[in-house]
Amino acid sequence: MRRKELEHIDKVLAEEKIVVFSPYEDEIYSEIEKCQNCSLCLTFCPVFEATGEFYPGPRGIADELSRDVR
Repeated sequence: MRRKELEHIDKVLAEEKIVVFSPYEDEIYSEIEKCQNCSLCLTFCPVFEATGEFYPGPRGIADELSRDVR
């Protein structure tokens, strides 16, 4: 690509706040997006098992991450 085309692409990415993920990050984001906020993951969560108390857990983390990405 020519330099001018690359500069245009960089400008569009910056203006539109488009985030380009690495393949690893894309895979993680895809998994986060699958979360349905059902809390079923708490049944096998080691922190919940150890403390016996509710905490935001994987669901809360997934919510927070999805808010940050959007």
